[in-house]
Amino acid sequence: MVSDSPWWIKDYPKAQSFVTLTDEKGQHLIFHADCGGRPQFLTDDRVLTASCRIARILDTQGNILKTVILHDPISFAGVSQHGKRFVPQFASFSDTHSVKREGFVVYSVDTGEPVAEVTPEEPGEEQSWTALSPDGSMMSPLKLTLYHLS
Repeated sequence: MVSDSPWWIKDYPKAQSFVTLTDEKGQHLIFHADCGGRPQFLTDDRVLTASCRIARILDTQGNILKTVILHDPISFAGVSQHGKRFVPQFASFSDTHSVKREGFVVYSVDTGEPVAEVTPEEPGEEQSWTALSPDGSMMSPLKLTLYHLS
């Protein structure tokens, strides 16, 4: 299990984001920073943090394997069942905090390179999530809309 538990703040008072791995040996801090987001497993040995404008792929020892920097704030929106692709959602907001523009970039876990970008005609009311096919070749954001990616 991975979590974003702030329990480690006493050891790292300047950090605002933590990734804790819980396994048969107990809890282990594997990452801390000023911005990291809620961690998500991509595979059994790969973890993603996506927040602010940065997505990081970590191994379960806390080594940063890939860093992806985007122009807009992002959050996690989905991962393919086979763990080869992940999707952050990016958005810009109005003064009333409603979504003005929203989009999704599909990335390869192995290379950290973008595979496809999808911008729905109409943004969701808040953060949207995606559904990816098991092999990561198709994606559906927001409503039942299907995009072929490969």
